[in-house]
Amino acid sequence: MRQARRNARCYRSMLFVPGHRQDWVEKAPRFGADALILDLEDAVPLALKSVGRDTTAQALDGFATTSFGTFVRINPWGSGQTLADLSAIVGPGLDGVMLPKTEDAEDIVSLDRVLTELELERGLEVGRIEIFPLCETALGKYRTFEICLASERVKRSQGAGGYVPNADSNRAINVRSLTDEGTEEYLTNLRTGLDARAAGVTEIIGGMTTKIHDLDLVRHFALRAKAVGATGSMAIHPSHVAIHNEVFSPSPDDISDAKAVIAAMADGIAVGKAAVEHNGRMIDYAHVRTSLDLLDHATSLGIDVGTIPHIELEADDHTQKEGNAG
Repeated sequence: MRQARRNARCYRSMLFVPGHRQDWVEKAPRFGADALILDLEDAVPLALKSVGRDTTAQALDGFATTSFGTFVRINPWGSGQTLADLSAIVGPGLDGVMLPKTEDAEDIVSLDRVLTELELERGLEVGRIEIFPLCETALGKYRTFEICLASERVKRSQGAGGYVPNADSNRAINVRSLTDEGTEEYLTNLRTGLDARAAGVTEIIGGMTTKIHDLDLVRHFALRAKAVGATGSMAIHPSHVAIHNEVFSPSPDDISDAKAVIAAMADGIAVGKAAVEHNGRMIDYAHVRTSLDLLDHATSLGIDVGTIPHIELEADDHTQKEGNAG
């Protein structure tokens, strides 16, 4: 059965911030990330978990009307911390929960039920809070498709991109990359992105690097993630945010080319052609759909793409906005 696409806001950059570091949390919005991930898991010492919850809850109260997304990476099921985390953070300022070490659909179903109860209790719209599963174990990676299908709250998933030596996901599958490229884990993560898209999840978030000062490597990983379908990347340092925002935004050349493709096809259709030559290559309706997707994406990011040439498509292919996409 064809899975319906789960439309969600695009986050080009998702910046991790330790949830117990109040000074860092307060400064984080100034770096321009599309979303913040306040971390209550591995970035917080065990003795400071309670402090992290209090600091994060206070910050979320202040973020309720901000334009950027707000996520919290909670502690995983089985840690003894999960319910306390959720009780502290669910409120108007929370957009999504990142669940680490997700292994099966039951992990997601359980989280969905708890979120629903808390939303009902606190007068929030039921289903508004996203679930972002992190499939960091071998079993979780293997079950990514089922995990993404487990709840309509799952609107984004992880995909290929970066490489973090000795992280949970590497340890789980016993990957030891010989270079900074992380090619070995990259091949495994390609499948997780494919499985997520097969389940209808279209927002795929690429990985990161812990080599925080190697900005060339940051850009390399972002470009690599984009090339295989990622729509954004996680960032561990504020200096990575601008790179991610640039890489995952359509460039002026991208926009110009997309509009030219549509115009060329519109001219061809007017004379009875369904495939035409454009800039030395053959294009058809598939290229139009891809171009319209790019222009829609640019518009969602607040980029003025100007007037889009009109072209007729079947209703199931693409719903085109009339005239100016801005």
